[in-house]
Amino acid sequence: MPEPQPQALSFGAYTINFARGCLRRDGADIKLRPKSFEVLRFLVENHGRLVSKEELLQAVWIDAAVTDNSLVQCLIEIRRALCDDSQAIIKTVPRRGYIFDIAVTAIDSYEGAAGSIQEQQSRSPETIQNNHHKDTSLYIEEAHAASNMVDSSSVPFQTSKPLVQRWYFSIKFIVGVALLVLAVITAWRLTHRDNPPAFTLSRLTSDAGLTTDASISPDGSLIAYASDRGGKGDLDIWVQQTAGRDPVQLTRTPEDDHEPSFSPDGATIVFRSERNPAGIYTVSTLGGDAKLIARDGRDPHFSPDGKWIAYWVGTPGDDRLPPQGNMYVIPTDGGPVRRLCADFPSATFPVWSPDGSRLLFEGSHGSPREQNGTFDWWIVSIADGKTSKTGAFDAISRQQLRLYPRRRTVVWTGDKLVFAATSGDSTNLWQLSLNGNHLQRLTQGAGIEVGPSIAANGAIVFSSVSMTTDIWSLRLGVDQARITNGMDRITEAAALTFNPSISADGTKLAYLSNKALGPSVWIKDLQDGKETFITRTRNPPRLSHDGTMLALIEDQSIVVMPSSGGEATRVCADCQGTWDWSPDGTRILYPAGSPSAIGELTIASGAKRIVLKDSKYGIAAPRFSSDGRWVVFHTTLGPTQRQLFITQYPSKGDWIPLTDGTGLDRNGVWSPNGNLIYYLSERDGFRCIWAQKLDALSKKPSGPAFPIAHFHSTRHSLFPLTNVGQIGLTVAPGKLVFSLAELNGNVWVAKPENQTQ
Repeated sequence: MPEPQPQALSFGAYTINFARGCLRRDGADIKLRPKSFEVLRFLVENHGRLVSKEELLQAVWIDAAVTDNSLVQCLIEIRRALCDDSQAIIKTVPRRGYIFDIAVTAIDSYEGAAGSIQEQQSRSPETIQNNHHKDTSLYIEEAHAASNMVDSSSVPFQTSKPLVQRWYFSIKFIVGVALLVLAVITAWRLTHRDNPPAFTLSRLTSDAGLTTDASISPDGSLIAYASDRGGKGDLDIWVQQTAGRDPVQLTRTPEDDHEPSFSPDGATIVFRSERNPAGIYTVSTLGGDAKLIARDGRDPHFSPDGKWIAYWVGTPGDDRLPPQGNMYVIPTDGGPVRRLCADFPSATFPVWSPDGSRLLFEGSHGSPREQNGTFDWWIVSIADGKTSKTGAFDAISRQQLRLYPRRRTVVWTGDKLVFAATSGDSTNLWQLSLNGNHLQRLTQGAGIEVGPSIAANGAIVFSSVSMTTDIWSLRLGVDQARITNGMDRITEAAALTFNPSISADGTKLAYLSNKALGPSVWIKDLQDGKETFITRTRNPPRLSHDGTMLALIEDQSIVVMPSSGGEATRVCADCQGTWDWSPDGTRILYPAGSPSAIGELTIASGAKRIVLKDSKYGIAAPRFSSDGRWVVFHTTLGPTQRQLFITQYPSKGDWIPLTDGTGLDRNGVWSPNGNLIYYLSERDGFRCIWAQKLDALSKKPSGPAFPIAHFHSTRHSLFPLTNVGQIGLTVAPGKLVFSLAELNGNVWVAKPENQTQ
């Protein structure tokens, strides 16, 4: 006779309750999504041993093929629920799996495991509405069951009074019908709007690093992608058959080769390379030398007849900045380059119509200061250059979707557009009719699904990418801009950690992270490594120069509090941001009601005054020099133009330009001795760290700017931090500190279920 299974398992302060299907601590339920609960349950039941990623995926997603991101998101949620940021409970064994490494005790008591009957009956059926994998009959069945959860313990009545009894059953009936109608409506919405077409999903690659930018040949027989599987840290172009044979490496340069796309006959691949010179190249699918087609080009695509290659030149933008550039076509066999839509200030990411007569592109019309309202997908005729606006961006925004930035965004197939967009915390593939009347989700993974490519048979390949950000330091003789010995990771968690703020002596670091307890401010002692939770917030911290105080935004007000934790004091009721503390800790610079002004708040008295203002351009990111006599800041001249300035403090209007304002140079910080400015620049097409030497007395630029750290790798980059302020570039003795993103990913294939091959 088999042994009875325990009703619950206990570990530390937690209990995983099988009878109730929940995680509990101190008698209270901790919310977990159903799949996260199943992942936790499997790990707990197999505590003390190594559980491989494949074993977890097979155990929890029995009847479905899902991307690695689904598991990653579950683990992030579980670790947050268990306050396991240090991974002391669930340990990651790199490239092998996970170990649930804490003592587990079985609980056999039904009462102890299940809780009271009243507790079980009080559970809400809200999860019905959130489960996208149940069919209509299950919604109705669960809603009907929920309508019968009311009994004599929750609604008192006397059985000797038939009128009251009839009233009670009438209420039951009404509640049941209401829940039934709600369930049917929810199911209808899922099946008529969000329910994806029938696909069979399979993973093509299983790399530990980054494999991305997938492209499928028109006949569906070959798939090309960019991958760092070569082991040298750079992306190369690889190609393999969809049948799954061993992949073939086509390029081998130390710089990234990416954004591949097939010719119509599948014999040639066009791609972007960061080699010297950077630009558009072609290579045979059989191998051989790559051929330069166009310098500086991005996102190339062959025309359907194979005679032309469309591409663009410019900067890809981010979450807050639209892409900015010019669009071109060039003959495949060589010849003059033709610019399209020259009257558009920006025309980027071109893709061909199925018949090759038109190009769809992301563009804007009007002056640089009027562009934001006109950004959309436009269509241009190759024959006569006539353009028309699709209105797709309005249709997408009405559904509260956001296009995923900086990635290949759209495929034109038939009368539909397929693209990656973000809804809530998930980025998936979506399909929109060209007339904007029908929007449909195609994939429903929990992670970042981007870069669709579609074959003639309807098969879709895409990349499933996960992103983490950590805070790093670059060892540097900061007063001389002399790099000493590489980089060090300061934080390490399966989370998003950014907005570093460091004390002047470099011993204390404040940062924002979504690890463990959700979006929160943490303090790390850089001498002993101890990390301390301070408060829950989504707003970045500003650490005073001496490291003793924090400034935060709370309810649109500035509050200050000890960096060791404690009560927060409101010091400005109508200040909506913080830029920097004065070196003596008595004042805070803040945005003064508009982007065109910087205010100064005196903490002790609450007095405020405007210290920097411009009638035409916005001013941002002011930072004090260590002696408090100077401030560096930047102005916003246009969508992709920032200019750095220095001025005495308080300013007398004598602004000293550090950069020329033609590109994205911003977020400057001072060296401790005040003779260097470090800043973020995209002058070479990447977001990198540059420096400018200053005259010691006048603070005017001395000599040309020069690079400090290049981040040209796709896998480790500053670009994915789409809010550039999250990078938090800052200086301490012997190091620069900043946030850096790391991408991991693999390629997946979605085949229509009616596809026979």
